[in-house]
Amino acid sequence: GGGGVCVFKDNLTIPGSVIRNCVIESNNAEATYGGGVRVANGTLVDNCTIRYNRALYGGGACLSGGQASTLRSCLLCYNSAAGAGSGIVLSGVSTNLVENCTVVSNVVVSSDTIGCVDIRYADSLLDMRNTIVYYNYKTNGVLYNIYPLGSVRSATNCCMFPTNGIAGT
Repeated sequence: GGGGVCVFKDNLTIPGSVIRNCVIESNNAEATYGGGVRVANGTLVDNCTIRYNRALYGGGACLSGGQASTLRSCLLCYNSAAGAGSGIVLSGVSTNLVENCTVVSNVVVSSDTIGCVDIRYADSLLDMRNTIVYYNYKTNGVLYNIYPLGSVRSATNCCMFPTNGIAGT
């Protein structure tokens, strides 16, 4: 996984891993997770543009398990996923943070009911702050901006349309 950037390995922690001020575009992880980036174990992705990437899950970004990872001040746009999570997919047991991000115009190519921000596991948690999730779409069927198999623990000062019952505060 991680067509563009991959900081992921089971049971591996690289303290202080940071991906900053990057344009991550036109990468492909069609058979796996994270077309643009796949990160885990406390990685910070900061001030990046993640666009035109493709994956099975997590066209733009995949936040995997381990310590909480963070997407901060990122634009995720024009990414696609064949399975779920055209913008972002959470695929492990952890609480991840998406903060000051814009997730817009990402597309899912699947007939399943899924989300642009897709939380794959019941033990996955998401905290969102100051984030816009808007105008993401699906080639057919129902697409939720956020589809929580896990849960959105908090959504503070966020703008989502449609909201799918997840209210920002």
